[in-house]
Amino acid sequence: MLKEVLARLLVLIVVPFGWILCPNPAGALDVVDAQDRYIRIRIASPIHNLTDVRVWRSRYDPSDALPEKMTQHFQNVLKSSPMVEATLLDKEVGAGWPVRGYGPNDVVVKVNLEDLKIGKKDLLGSQMSAVAYVRMTVYGAVSKEPIYTWVSRSDLKRWTPEYRDLREPFFWRDFEASVYWSAVKDAINGCVGELVSLRRGYRILGRIVAVARPADGLAWDRNVRRFHVNLGAEDTLREGDVLPVMRSTVTRTADGEEPVMLYPQRVGRVRVVYASQKDGVVEVVEEPKGSPIGIGDVIMVPLTIPRKGLF
Repeated sequence: MLKEVLARLLVLIVVPFGWILCPNPAGALDVVDAQDRYIRIRIASPIHNLTDVRVWRSRYDPSDALPEKMTQHFQNVLKSSPMVEATLLDKEVGAGWPVRGYGPNDVVVKVNLEDLKIGKKDLLGSQMSAVAYVRMTVYGAVSKEPIYTWVSRSDLKRWTPEYRDLREPFFWRDFEASVYWSAVKDAINGCVGELVSLRRGYRILGRIVAVARPADGLAWDRNVRRFHVNLGAEDTLREGDVLPVMRSTVTRTADGEEPVMLYPQRVGRVRVVYASQKDGVVEVVEEPKGSPIGIGDVIMVPLTIPRKGLF
């Protein structure tokens, strides 16, 4: 099912990522050349297993099989679409990477298995459960700047009428058939789904760039607050659209691999009251009392859902 969804959604992913990663001052989209018709995703490999769970490759090889198996699964799911070129980056993100051959639409993805809670109850058979947390951070392949961080959670249970006895040390042959591995794969699939989701993929981002003022001889209601934005009709902006206004917090962490994390949050809504070809004017509909909407805040124009200020 996931592969079918990817095949349909990723046909359009080159365009949305262009809007996210490289908006120009007018908010327009750069033309994608023929050689850039694919989105190139580089996976920082291997995917690290940061949990206490270790899976032996065999009874004679105690090295952990999970990093290699998780990396293979993530890459194979991405490669299931003909519009994605998913390759491995054989170095840590903190060490940097060469940018030659990559365009503004391309991304580097760092994925970690953060936690894996496993359980087993024997009652009229065996019920095995697993909760997996996978963290994904997306970077611009050229800018090397973090775009956003996403945590995918999977909670699965499986009951069998016969009693199962799967205990540590886990061997890959047994672990592969368990609900534990299914939960890890499901969490990884959630990260893939986030890469191509409507919420992040199919939208145009612009900025509030100036305060709009009434013309000479005119007066607005004292409660009316209007701003110029750097998106216009060329970017599908229409009068009457209600758009969310976003603001991100930037947090520096103690993790050398993930030194910065971004948290985009909706802070209010604006309504489009005027749209020329390349820019427009919006009016504040909703904003926080202590931190009003202002210059520099980001507006989001969704392309596939009604424009009612949702995020």
